[in-house]
Amino acid sequence: MVLGIILGALTIMRLFPQYAHWSRLPIALALGANLGISIRTTMFAGFINQIQATIAPLFVAGDLQRSLNNTTIAVSMILMLSFFIYSVEVKGPLKWTSKVGEYALYISFGVVFAQTFMGRLGLLVGYMQQITQPDWKIPYALAFAVLIFASILVMDRYGIMEKYAD
Repeated sequence: MVLGIILGALTIMRLFPQYAHWSRLPIALALGANLGISIRTTMFAGFINQIQATIAPLFVAGDLQRSLNNTTIAVSMILMLSFFIYSVEVKGPLKWTSKVGEYALYISFGVVFAQTFMGRLGLLVGYMQQITQPDWKIPYALAFAVLIFASILVMDRYGIMEKYAD
């Protein structure tokens, strides 16, 4: 607790120009601690686990679905990596694999975007359920929505929104 109070007081020193340099210490400690904690997770989740999933055995005895998944991952990785070969002219079979890899990348990026969008949509639906679930909340939610909409219209009419656009 004492260390937290001291670091918090040092952060407030930013308000006083003659002592503002002391506020850098708690910021540096927080950044260093977060980096130290997150680097292990980043290495495993973003690097090591993905390599292990890519070099999994192609055929697993007795498990057809896992064999199909592993083979699909390996073939897709080879095709996608062939898209990034820039040291030779792309012609012949390399041109075909490069084009298939490019489309596989497009599909992958589209799936990630769609998943992000659907996740945000799910959050919106959950929030809307939260503010309208008991029936007595609905009139208050509608009143606030009308009030916000009216204030946006007034701000737009008098040019207030352009003032804070940048």
